[in-house]
Amino acid sequence: MHYLLNDNHHDHSGTIRYTVWESDRQVGHFSYRITEDARFYIEAIWVDAADPNDRIFRAIINFLEYKAAVSHTEPVYIRIHEKNVYLLDRYLANGFYSIDTEITVDDHGNENRILILRNR
Repeated sequence: MHYLLNDNHHDHSGTIRYTVWESDRQVGHFSYRITEDARFYIEAIWVDAADPNDRIFRAIINFLEYKAAVSHTEPVYIRIHEKNVYLLDRYLANGFYSIDTEITVDDHGNENRILILRNR
């Protein structure tokens, strides 16, 4: 199975976006940004195709870990809402662990707990 990452685009917020292709079929896309304090954050990973054993997801993680290393911004971080169990489990199964929790309050006064994860 071969993947081609292309179409990287930068937006005004500093987010860099990629599309992931397998042969002639789009199978996913992802985005990341490097903060002003030189931290590498995954913004999102979307896998648009069936992904047995998280092969596409893991290939994207490997690419992002490489980008962080060559950018001298290791480790890789991601922020995930604690109730997003599916996504949280995917990252934990792929070498990430929780290092902190942010508590935010939305416009309606609801408290949200955001977990900050980093790779090993």
